[in-house]
Amino acid sequence: MTYGKKDREVFLGKDLLKEKNYSEMTAQAIDREVRKIVGTAYERAVTLIKKNESKLHKLASTLLEKEMLEGEEVNQILSIKTPAPKEAKA
Repeated sequence: MTYGKKDREVFLGKDLLKEKNYSEMTAQAIDREVRKIVGTAYERAVTLIKKNESKLHKLASTLLEKEMLEGEEVNQILSIKTPAPKEAKA
């Protein structure tokens, strides 16, 4: 994602020394918003992992035993109920 004018493709580190066409206040506001978004996503990820830790351990140990699982097996381990297939209308 880019804010401001972009003349061409951005490669890692390429634009570090170029002049930016937005204020320092705008840059700080962008940084704060990005930190907020990333922080919220991180906290949500940690919460989900902690909530499902036993399922993740069970999935990992089953994968160590079998090395490969079918989707239905994963759903069963994670207690995911798959909807019944819809019947075709005649």
